[in-house]
Amino acid sequence: ACGNNKDGCGRDAICGIDRRTSALRCICKVGYTNTGSAVNIVCKDSCTVRNGRCGPHATCSHHAKTNAVKCTCKAGFTKTRSGSKVICKVYVADEFNHRVMRWTHGATQGTVVVGGNGPGAGVNQLTDPIGLSFDRHGNIYVAEYGNQRAQRFSIEKGC
Repeated sequence: ACGNNKDGCGRDAICGIDRRTSALRCICKVGYTNTGSAVNIVCKDSCTVRNGRCGPHATCSHHAKTNAVKCTCKAGFTKTRSGSKVICKVYVADEFNHRVMRWTHGATQGTVVVGGNGPGAGVNQLTDPIGLSFDRHGNIYVAEYGNQRAQRFSIEKGC
């Protein structure tokens, strides 16, 4: 069994028993990543190792109760997934082209996600989109100056 000093696992690891071999082994606690080897466990704060896999447009932090990695998009970016699988993208209301564009990290051109079918009042058309808002359910709300309306589209389903 694991002793008082956790069998030398260190403060950021827990001592456990391998069910296959019955050998004692160290396992990094939640929020920590092994940067050593399977034999020589070195647990580091996951946020200091590749930004916790949050991506270049997100900030890594830890959940207050569980210490799990939590990714939060930086200002100007919108989250399209949850947990540590956050993908942060830029959305732009392209007013004079009557569309909403999405830009991903490193892209040289954006993707039309709403509109792009010329100006109009149809459900697949926008006229002078001037504002965007997002909710936690994967919806984008587009405010249009030309049609004096706001429409909701699902980002997760490809709009």
